[in-house]
Amino acid sequence: MNRLNIIGEQIHSLSHEQSVTLNSANTMKLPSARLSGALMSSINKNVNLSNLHFSKTMTTPYQQSPSTSSSQSNRTFGNIAPKEATAIHSLLSEKAASQLKISNFQNGLLLIQLNRPKQLHALTEPMVTALGNLFAQARIDSDCKIVLLTSEGEKAFCAGGDVREVSRAHHDEAIQFFSNEYRMDYLVSRMQKPVISFWSGIVMGGGVGLSIFGSHRIATEKTIFAMPETTIGLFPDVGASHFLTKLPKGIGMYLGLTGMRINTKDLLHLGLATHFVPLCNLSALQNELQQIVLSSSSTTHESIERILRKFTVTDPLDAMEPQISPTLEENIQQYFGDEPQFHVMLERLKSNIQNPFCDETLKMLRQKCPLSCGVWMELYRQAKSLNLLDSLRLDFKLVQSFVKLDTNFIEGVRALLVDKDNLPHWNPACLEDVTAPMIQRLFNNPDAIPLDSKTSIPPP
Repeated sequence: MNRLNIIGEQIHSLSHEQSVTLNSANTMKLPSARLSGALMSSINKNVNLSNLHFSKTMTTPYQQSPSTSSSQSNRTFGNIAPKEATAIHSLLSEKAASQLKISNFQNGLLLIQLNRPKQLHALTEPMVTALGNLFAQARIDSDCKIVLLTSEGEKAFCAGGDVREVSRAHHDEAIQFFSNEYRMDYLVSRMQKPVISFWSGIVMGGGVGLSIFGSHRIATEKTIFAMPETTIGLFPDVGASHFLTKLPKGIGMYLGLTGMRINTKDLLHLGLATHFVPLCNLSALQNELQQIVLSSSSTTHESIERILRKFTVTDPLDAMEPQISPTLEENIQQYFGDEPQFHVMLERLKSNIQNPFCDETLKMLRQKCPLSCGVWMELYRQAKSLNLLDSLRLDFKLVQSFVKLDTNFIEGVRALLVDKDNLPHWNPACLEDVTAPMIQRLFNNPDAIPLDSKTSIPPP
C-alpha cells in the first residue's frame, strides 16, 4: 500500500476523533491528515466545527512534551490566556504531525505556519487539504478577523507543491492533490477578511498559489519569486494564467514561459507583492499583529496598514537592482507584448538571434520542456478573459492531461529532483517539434472531470 493510501485510511479512521493537539506554547500543532479528516467530515455534513471554532473561550486538547514542566505549560503565548486541556495521543508520525503549526489568538488572528523547512515547506496532499478546510472555516467564522501565513525559518515561504510525492502517487491520488490545492487557492481568494503572507525567502509555484490571492503579500530583501513549472514538464498552474495575465504587456507570459526568478523590487513594481518589510522586522511585525485590537472590517484594514507603515523602510530597496531591468522589460514587450502563438514566438526569436535578448531567451527555453512551453502560451491566451475560478477549472482539466496522457511531468521530476542527472528525455525532444495538435490534445481531454465535481467549491 503506498503512502497516500495509508494517509487516506488514517483520515477515514480519524474522522470522528478530536483533531487538535497543543504544545507548551499554546500553539496548536495540527497533523494535516488528521485535521482534514475532522474538518472535511464536518464541512460535508454542514456541522459546526466547535473544536476548531475561533472562539476566545475555546478549549483544546493538550499534548505535553515529557520534558515540559507544568510552569512552562501555563505560560502565555502572545496574548492568549492559558487553556484547560486534555492529553490525547497522536496516531500519526511526528513528521506528519509537524507539517502545520496553527495558533489562535484572542484578538481574532489565526496564525498558520508551514513547517517543512528541509523541504522548503513544499505542500503535501494532507497540507493542502487541511489548509483548504481551515480557510473554509475561517471564512465563515465571525471570531476570525485575520489570517497570517508564515513559515519556519528564513530560507523559504513555500517552494511549491511536493511534486516528488505527487509524481510517485497513483494517477487518481495525484489528481486529488491538485483538486484540493486549487480549492485551497480559490478559498483564499474568497476570504472577505485580511489574509497576510510573509514571503520570507523562496516563494514559487504552489506557494504563490497559496498566498497570491490574499490581501497582503509582504516581501523582504531575501524574497525570490518564480513560476518554474515548465522546467519540470508541467505548466504554470494554481491560477497563474489569471494573475500573470494582469501584468504589463508580455511580462506574465515571459515569466511563466522561462520560469525567471525575480526579486522584491520587481515584485513591488509589478504589484505581485503589496508591501516590503525587512526580514529583521518580521518578528516584531508579527507580534504587533497578534496583539492589535480588531473590531469592524474597515478598522481591521486600517490597523494593518498603520502597522505595516511602521515597519516598512526603503533603504534596502534603494540598493537593490531589479531582475527585470528597463531594457529587459522593453525587449519582453517587443517580442511577447502581442501575446504571440508558440510557433510565431519561436520564429520571431530565431530570426532576431543577433539580439542578445532573443539569443538568451532561446537558450533558456531549450532548457525547458518543449510541450510545457507550448501549453503555457496557449493557456495564457485562452485564460486571459477568464475569472479566477474558471482559470482554476481550466488548470484542473489540463493537469489531468499531464498526469494521465503525458509523460513529461514524471520525466521532469525524475531528471531534476529525483535522479538529479539534469537530462530529461522530453517528448517531443525540441521546441521545433511541438505541434498544434499536440497542444490541443491536452486541452481537449474527453475524460477530464470538472473541478467542481472533485472537490467542494463555494459559489463565486
